[in-house]
Amino acid sequence: MKFEEFLAKQMKDPAFKERWEELDTPFQAGNLLIELRADFDLTQQQLADRAGVKRSYIARIENGNANPTVKSLSRILNSVGLRLVLSAEEPEAESKTPPKKSSPRRKTPRSSVAAAG
Repeated sequence: MKFEEFLAKQMKDPAFKERWEELDTPFQAGNLLIELRADFDLTQQQLADRAGVKRSYIARIENGNANPTVKSLSRILNSVGLRLVLSAEEPEAESKTPPKKSSPRRKTPRSSVAAAG
């Protein structure tokens, strides 16, 4: 069984799905910092020094063990000349369902965290 198949099966369990979605954003933040450090050829310590944070904080974000604030992520990205860009999106499984027509509001955009340079 491929991971995608396993995950799709697990996502049918509401408790699993809720926990998975809670962990998704910190995981994305961690991957963002790992990729950023690779792109700029920086160690955790070098990035921490530039951003004015502790190396252990960078490590916790990368490991998914910290839930950084928007302010913290902005500070870290700004330290290498990037800015934080936020957007919102519907979860993948729900994006196939048309939005309810109860209000004339525009459709909710998708959510993601990205760095723009």
